[in-house]
Amino acid sequence: MSIDSDLKWQSNIDLVYSRLLKSTGIFHKLRCYLKVNVLRLLYFAFVHSQISYGIEAYASTCHARLNKLCVLNNKISRILQNKPPRTPVVQLYQSYNTLPIPTLHHFQLLCLVFKYLNHNKKLPTIFANFFTRTLDLLMISIYPVLILYVESDVLSLKPAFCGMIWRHN
Repeated sequence: MSIDSDLKWQSNIDLVYSRLLKSTGIFHKLRCYLKVNVLRLLYFAFVHSQISYGIEAYASTCHARLNKLCVLNNKISRILQNKPPRTPVVQLYQSYNTLPIPTLHHFQLLCLVFKYLNHNKKLPTIFANFFTRTLDLLMISIYPVLILYVESDVLSLKPAFCGMIWRHN
């Protein structure tokens, strides 16, 4: 994982992008020789694992920075599934039973909150001050664009404007 000085995560996104770009040509050649289930395993071993690692942090950047990684992920999915370029993205993700990068980011954050609420002793101690709790409200500041709320066992994501955090009254 690569972290830049102003936490825009561009260097990490570029690193993941370059790693995935190198394997795109190989996947293109292999798709003719391997079975569908083996190609799916290749996707999860070499693509999904790269994208998932640290997604809770780096995918909190703006969508414009993530776009090239999302486009490349869609391209690799089309290649491995041997689908034409106009295949809807939803169909690609459904057939591999996975999620687009922004949705995967939200899912991983919700998993982290679930672990905090139900198994917080199993989390690393670094997360002790990551969450703030007041009454029935749990707020997680996801720099710079989202706030994750848990109110009365309901999880929701809300946009954060100019660093503003909603307060529970």
